[in-house]
Amino acid sequence: MSRRLSKRCNTGSSEIASSCRRGGRRAPPPAPVEEEEELLTLMRMRCQRANMVYGLSQPMLDAEPEVAIGDGKLARKYSEIYNNIRALGFDSKFHLGDAVNVTLVKEFYANWQPEASLDAVYEVQVWGKVIPFSSQVINRIMGFTEHSHKLFQRFLRRPDYPAIHRLLGGADSSVAWARDANEFHKNMKKSTCQRPAKVVLWLINAKIMPTQSDTDVPRLKVCLIYALLTRMRVDLGKLMLEHMARVRPLGARRLYYPSMITRLLRAHHVEEEFHYDWTIPMTYLIKAYDVTLVIDPPDTALLFADLSLCVARGETDLEELQQDHPLSAITQQWLGLARGGHLPPDEDVNSIPSDDEEYLRTLEGADD
Repeated sequence: MSRRLSKRCNTGSSEIASSCRRGGRRAPPPAPVEEEEELLTLMRMRCQRANMVYGLSQPMLDAEPEVAIGDGKLARKYSEIYNNIRALGFDSKFHLGDAVNVTLVKEFYANWQPEASLDAVYEVQVWGKVIPFSSQVINRIMGFTEHSHKLFQRFLRRPDYPAIHRLLGGADSSVAWARDANEFHKNMKKSTCQRPAKVVLWLINAKIMPTQSDTDVPRLKVCLIYALLTRMRVDLGKLMLEHMARVRPLGARRLYYPSMITRLLRAHHVEEEFHYDWTIPMTYLIKAYDVTLVIDPPDTALLFADLSLCVARGETDLEELQQDHPLSAITQQWLGLARGGHLPPDEDVNSIPSDDEEYLRTLEGADD
């Protein structure tokens, strides 16, 4: 009995007939002619050149402005948070931002050399024009009410940990701090916070201190959440200025507050060039050194001896130092202000670990 041929087979062509059999392969397509290859290469080169010329001749513009926060929905669902922000004078964060010129923003960051001080006044030269820049300029151009920042800085150095625990997580919450090697409260998990704290954190990450990750809430943002929930006065201009200084250490992967910078430069009538030929180098800020973080006993002894000498000369006021920078028990013992002792466990102090305390006691016994 003869096998019936498949309808898909063409018995007139041996190549196609072989492809119908099991295990067969289709014939490869014919190779392009050399003239066609040269034509395709020429077309690719022209497209690349056209894209390059178009990029140089057109300004780097982002026509879409920064997205605004829905203040109506926030006022309905979380009226207390909305009223706190309005009472502090930060309600302009809900407004729609201006269009962004990325070229101007990059030029500004390329010529700005940030410092560690939040009270510094800068003069940034952008295409021949000197632009004054400081935290006061940020407050003015953003429409913020300027407050004293000293109270928030003191709260940041020594927060009220029981109050933060009750407000952010509730009385029976499992909210807890993650500490570093020096027993310094470093960050807190977002998942353990209550809904109002998460709403304020979303507002902070979107408008005040933009970030891409919010799983771990750092110490600064935890204190800022508490400040916004309790109407504590804070200078947002200084916080934004400190956040802008992270552009260089991050390698300019993100340019913070582009709408604000574009508005500032346009207010000074800076010419919007079409070509950008600067790079933003990676540099790291020289921050103030906290002597209470030193845990090496010999280095600690030298630092505190130098501090005691400054106190004897009248160059340092210990009362102001204690008020602005709360000293740990070991630090007070070194300076002769107290006999030392153990502070409550809910307070955050940069104290020397217990093994070094035993080492110091052995040194005191040797001196006796």
